Amino acid sequence: LCCDNGEFALNAMIRGSAASAVGVDSSQDAVDAAMANAELNGLAGKDISFVKDDIARFMKSAIEADDEFDVIVLDPPKLAPSVSSLDKASRKYHALNRDAMNLIDKSRGGLLLTCTCSA
Repeated sequence: LCCDNGEFALNAMIRGSAASAVGVDSSQDAVDAAMANAELNGLAGKDISFVKDDIARFMKSAIEADDEFDVIVLDPPKLAPSVSSLDKASRKYHALNRDAMNLIDKSRGGLLLTCTCSA
């Protein structure tokens, strides 16, 4: 989630032996770059896709569809560039992580990796 140029999804497919990967980003430029990077890395025709969507909306739709994942990487942009915005950012981080945890495979479990570059 917030896949940028697709680096986590690409590495999951190439180095992590993932059977499939989905990257989501709100930027069409990022999605286009991720798709180009997948092709450059020999993943054309493999089960890897990149979607332009708001990650909160994507997760809500995935939860409603009962979709589940083994591994989720949540790498949102800086939501708290300063201490003054930390309270609002904290609420957003909490909501994003809550929704991501609800998408982890409930029968087998899984891994949620959350990254942040906030203050």
